[in-house]
Amino acid sequence: VRRRICDTSSSMASPIRDLAKAILPLRFRPKHLVDRLLEETIRGSVVRGGPFTGMRYTNDGYGVLGPKLCGTYECELWPILQQVLPACFDRFIDVGSGDGYYTTGFALRSRAKEIIAYDGSEDAQRYCRDMAAANHVTPRIRVEGWCNPEDLARELRHGANLRSEEH
Repeated sequence: VRRRICDTSSSMASPIRDLAKAILPLRFRPKHLVDRLLEETIRGSVVRGGPFTGMRYTNDGYGVLGPKLCGTYECELWPILQQVLPACFDRFIDVGSGDGYYTTGFALRSRAKEIIAYDGSEDAQRYCRDMAAANHVTPRIRVEGWCNPEDLARELRHGANLRSEEH
């Protein structure tokens, strides 16, 4: 019985499938709903879910645009982000900031006074600045080039980076 109901070639499934195709407009069929949502998400360039929901996205995503815009990018980090974002750190240091996804996301969602983005790529630095500007968080973000051990040591000495002050 199970095979007969699930088998799309069975005599019963074909008329039901044909009827659904005849009465459901294309835009309401499951595959087309997903396609339309992805198209709207990409066209609007706004993160739709996850910890950075609502963030304006301004570049091609370094090859992972869909997950970033849908809000599923690196979702295994969400439990950590839920703990870190509400804390009151002096700064967030993003070494290897890439396109600025985390840099801008932290500027939007955390209480960090300063977000420092390090990346050796001039394209990445430009992407990060563009995304910061699109999200109106440029004053809180400082974009730098390569991060060497001395740079990181200086940043860590400069403030209460590792202390969380709950307010």
